[in-house]
Amino acid sequence: MRFSNCVNAALLCSLLLSGVVAAGPFTAVEVYTDSWPPYVNRAPDKEPGAITRIVELALRNMRLDPQWRYVDFSLAYEMVNKNEIRLSFPYFETARRKQLYPDVRFSAPLMTVDNVLYYSREHRDFSSPPDSIGDLRLGRVAEYAYGEKFETWLVGATEYQSEVLALRALFNGEIDLLPMARRVGQALVLEYFPWQYHSFRHIPGEAYLSKDAVHLVTHDDSQGEAFIKAFDEALEKLAGVKKQDEVRETTLDAGRSTGYVRLVVGEGHPVIIGQTQRQGEHPDNRYVMIPPGSRGLVLDWSDAVFKEFNSPKLYAAMVALSKIRIVDGPHVGRELYVKNLHIEIE
Repeated sequence: MRFSNCVNAALLCSLLLSGVVAAGPFTAVEVYTDSWPPYVNRAPDKEPGAITRIVELALRNMRLDPQWRYVDFSLAYEMVNKNEIRLSFPYFETARRKQLYPDVRFSAPLMTVDNVLYYSREHRDFSSPPDSIGDLRLGRVAEYAYGEKFETWLVGATEYQSEVLALRALFNGEIDLLPMARRVGQALVLEYFPWQYHSFRHIPGEAYLSKDAVHLVTHDDSQGEAFIKAFDEALEKLAGVKKQDEVRETTLDAGRSTGYVRLVVGEGHPVIIGQTQRQGEHPDNRYVMIPPGSRGLVLDWSDAVFKEFNSPKLYAAMVALSKIRIVDGPHVGRELYVKNLHIEIE
């Protein structure tokens, strides 16, 4: 159903936003997005993501209760332009987008992300930045924007229908370079191509880096203008108490994945055992033998790694369990708990 005055009475905004009236001080409002890890996560067992959290905090400051709806980004953007839905995020603002979809209004920046050009070391080596990329094969996701700087390089790029398909093309050597937000690329490779993580790199240097802001969007009419004004004021309040910085630090900069590791046998522990649950007595726990030399990424170090002890007897910390995502060998892609004494940082 449609409702009005969903920002607050003082602003007198008659916003025609789809949703239902919620009990209590908050009014429900539908917000459309899609998966863009680690900034936007739709899986119920994961943190919602830094950008989702910022949007949620701003809307709640406006006394709105976001009801998340998931639809492809390009479709949602088109629907906002046609006034079929009212709110969606996150989007880069580019001249090409404005030309194709003139009836979309952007909020103030939600966050700035690093866009980079990824390559696979299996096929190319750009550890030293090239002088030019004009002769290289670039890919892109259809209907996606990558910030103004990268758009000039992507004329004629091979288009793919999803980021996963584009990454597969990169690893298969069908394209040389793929633009992507740095953290998004890392998250997607860990999720879908963990065995390729060691070969997944981006061109270093400022010349091939683009820092771009992402925004929430609404339809560009008088109601959208009033909403964006109120939303931007809510973002300013968050910035004033450094809430956005806190969200970034706690969701993106905590460093839960801390690098590439190799699993090795230890003295008195000749077999590397992985288990599916941290608690040894968990009724659903399952155990596997992991071949020595298998590699992985630490998703969650055990608390014992950070603890200070009052004696050098650290056996408890050595046998404590950290969560590893295996990236090669027979258990590739699995997330298992492994004793710290088996973890060797490369």
